[in-house]
Amino acid sequence: MKRLLIDEQNKTQAITEAVKVLRNGGLIVFPTETAYGVGALATNSEAVTKLLQYKERPVGKAISVAVADRETAERYVEINNEADQLFKQFLPGPLTVVCNSKHYADTRLESEKATLGIRIPDFDFTLKLLKELKEGISATSANRAGKKTPYSIEDILANNPARKTEMLDLILDYGELPKRPTSTVIDTTTLDMQVIRSGAISFDTPIIEKEITSYEEMIDLGTSFTKENIKGKAESLIIISFNAELGAGKTQFMKGVALALGINETIKSPTYSLLNEYDTHDGLKLIHIDTWRMASVAELEEVLQESYFAHRNIIAIEWAGAAEEMIREKTQQAIKNGVKVIRFNVEILYTNKDTRRIKIVKSHE
Repeated sequence: MKRLLIDEQNKTQAITEAVKVLRNGGLIVFPTETAYGVGALATNSEAVTKLLQYKERPVGKAISVAVADRETAERYVEINNEADQLFKQFLPGPLTVVCNSKHYADTRLESEKATLGIRIPDFDFTLKLLKELKEGISATSANRAGKKTPYSIEDILANNPARKTEMLDLILDYGELPKRPTSTVIDTTTLDMQVIRSGAISFDTPIIEKEITSYEEMIDLGTSFTKENIKGKAESLIIISFNAELGAGKTQFMKGVALALGINETIKSPTYSLLNEYDTHDGLKLIHIDTWRMASVAELEEVLQESYFAHRNIIAIEWAGAAEEMIREKTQQAIKNGVKVIRFNVEILYTNKDTRRIKIVKSHE
C-alpha cells in the first residue's frame, strides 16, 4: 500500500500514478465531495473481484460507477429523458442516477434488475483523474459495510484489519473532508422516478427555509419547528438528521426542540458521551446523538438500543452522515416491524459571520 499526501505540487503526479494503478487492476482510495471512495476500474473483472472482497459486498447489491462526464456515462448506461434532466441539473454533484445498464462495466456492479448507478463527482481533483483515465471507476465509500463513513484516511485505517488495508494499492490522501451527507440515489428506470436513498440533494419542498442571525433565533426556530411538526405525531418514529458545520447552531436548535417537548434538563451536545437520552412528561423519548468524535460505528452500536427505533421516540443526529448506513438499516428494519417513520433533514449553512441559512426538508421513509 502506498499513501500519497496530495498538495498543489504533486497533483499531476498523483493522478498519473492513480491512473496507472487502476489500469493495472489495483484499488485506489480517492476523495469526493461527500466522502472517501474506493475505486476499481469498472471494466476490469479482476479489479472488481478485489473490490467486492474488500467491501465484503454480495453480488446483486449494486455499486455505482464514477465517470468524468455524460459522454463517458453513455458507454455504461442508457440515459432516458428523466435521467437526462437530472444530468443537466445536478451533475457534477452528490447525486447517483440509476439507469438501465449497457453491460459495458463488469455486470457484478449492476443491481439484480440490471441497472447501474452513475456518479459525476463535484471534486476537481477526482474529475481530472477520471478525465485522464477516460473510463469509469467504482464509486462506493471506502469503509467496509457497517463502518463509519470515511471523511479522513484515518477513518479508513482505524476501522480496517491489516488484511483489508493491504488490499489497497494507492491511497490519495486529500486531508480531512467536510462531513457532508452521502449522495442521493434516484432510480430513473421506474414508472415514477424513485429516491432509493436520501442524501445531499433533496427533491422534496422545504417546510422551512429562512435566515437566522442569533442563537436565540435558532432556539426559537427549534421550538416552533417541534410544535408544528413533532407534537401530535407521537405514534411515529421521528428522525432529525443534521447537515451542518461546527458552530452552526445544531445544539441551540436542539435546545428549542427540548423546550417544546417540556424537557427541563440542560441540553448539551453529546460530543464525548456520543448519546444523551431524555424523557418527556407525555411519555416521549428524545435520543440526541453526536458522531463528531466517533471513531467507529461500533461505538454507536454499543449505546444505540434497538428499542429506540420505535413509536413515540425522537432521534436527533448531529453529523448524521458518519453513521448514515447504520441508521438507514435500522430505520428500514423498524419500517418492516410496522413502525411509521418521519424524517427531517436539517441543513444549516453559513452565509456570513453572523448569519445562517437553515433549510428543513420532511420525508416519509
